[in-house]
Amino acid sequence: MPARAAIKSQMIDYKDGDVVLQGYLAYDDSKASAPSPGVLVVHEWWGQSDYSRKRADQLAELGYVAFALDMYGKGVQADTPRKPASWPPPSTRTARSCAPGPPRG
Repeated sequence: MPARAAIKSQMIDYKDGDVVLQGYLAYDDSKASAPSPGVLVVHEWWGQSDYSRKRADQLAELGYVAFALDMYGKGVQADTPRKPASWPPPSTRTARSCAPGPPRG
């Protein structure tokens, strides 16, 4: 008999340079011991919300490990579509954090 799906979720704090971000991780606990495909959930212009977290939960129910990322910073929410346009582009932070490190020996 297959194990019953138990969706687990947790908020994950992480940093990009000096910026503290907070993502949401959701996965099926009954499949935790086996490799599973992963999906990044990107939020709308106003920032991470219940909607993006719910979508991560739905993906976890389908067998994916889903991470609803945060592009703006922990707790940062926009209240108008113009507000995020005044913030530094997330791609500048991402490019810096994805730069290759020193060779590993």
